[in-house]
Formats: sequence, C-alpha cells, structure tokens
Amino acid sequence: MSEPARHEQIQHLHRVIMLSDGVFAIAITLLALEIRAPVLGPNATALQLLGKAGNHLLMYAISFAMVASYWYQHRRTFELLSRADVWLDMLNFLMLALVVLTPNATAMLADNSSSPGSIRLYVGLAAAVGLAHGLIWFYAAFVARLVPADFKPAVRLFVLYAVSVLPGAFCGLSFAAAEGHVWAWVAMPLLGMVTGVLGRALKVRRQWSKAPRPAPAG
Repeated sequence: MSEPARHEQIQHLHRVIMLSDGVFAIAITLLALEIRAPVLGPNATALQLLGKAGNHLLMYAISFAMVASYWYQHRRTFELLSRADVWLDMLNFLMLALVVLTPNATAMLADNSSSPGSIRLYVGLAAAVGLAHGLIWFYAAFVARLVPADFKPAVRLFVLYAVSVLPGAFCGLSFAAAEGHVWAWVAMPLLGMVTGVLGRALKVRRQWSKAPRPAPAG
C-alpha cells in the first residue's frame, strides 16, 4: 500500500473516532438537560428540592455511568483498529444512533419509574447499544481484519462478549436487584468475577498492551 493511501486510511479512522467522541459528549450533555427543575413553593428547602428531583437525578447518574462506559469501551476497541472503511462507518453510525436515544429513555424512565414497560425499553436500549458495538467489533476483528494479525482469536471472542453482552446484562441485573430480586445481587458479582477470571486466563490485558496502534493523524 502506498504511503498516501495509508495516510488517507489513518485520517479516515481518526475522523470516525472524533465524530464518535462528539456524539458521546452530546449524549452526556443532553442527559443533564433532561433533569427538570422541581416546582415547589418559595419556602422549599434544599432537601425538599432534591427529594422532588431525586428520581431524575438518580436516572441521570445511572445513564451518565452507562454512556461513559460505552465511550470507554468504544475508545478501547477503536484504538486497536488499523484503518476504517465504509462498512465500519455504517455500523458505527448504528451504535451512535442508539446512544443518542439514551437521554430520551432516561427521561421516560424517570417519569415512569414504576412502569415495567419503561424499564424494559431502557434495558432493551442498553442491550441494543452493546449488540451494535458487538457488530462493529465482529466486523473489524473477523470480517475486514482491521485489528492486528497477532491478536489471538480467543481474545477477539472475549472482546466480542465483553462489548456486546455485558452492557445489557449488567443493566438488566441492576434493575432486577433494585426490585429486590436476590438472585440478581448474586448474579452481578458472579458475572463480573467470571469475566475477570476469563480475561486473566486469556491474558487479555497483556495482549492489548502489546498490540500496535495506528500512527497519529498528521
């Protein structure tokens, strides 16, 4: 591959990453805008105001952590890619289109926290974002071969599991635990422990640190 073509591919990848970072930032900003100011009398105390807005603040905190985890996993997977192509663009747009729905799902659940339908839609969105990220990684790692050649297949499969299954699983278990289901409190640390043991057995962190990164765009 010629040097100009290589440079163009690296520029393409970095533009995809910059666009994605901007969308994640907008999604996080919109989460804060969905917090509605409580309407109380002029003599309302700070505790009363916080209590009235408590549901929205709680959902803001949960969704902020969720979007932040999406961004972190996105950054971690994209830093391994050597280039980007049009199919990667389309799959990335699919993930971003779902991410920007998070503020709406957050507001809906904050206003209807006792509705099972709202909870299912929120957890379903979290799962959909994870699956979309899984499609990105599957295409990059197994179809287009955009990751380093020495990245072991077992590690590629582990990353696929981590980005596509864990977000929806932990989100669903969190709500189940909040509803008082004891099995969910047991399942969450168990899932985290199994994932950690599997990652250490596959030496994911070591291989990740050794993987070459694309040169900075110039």
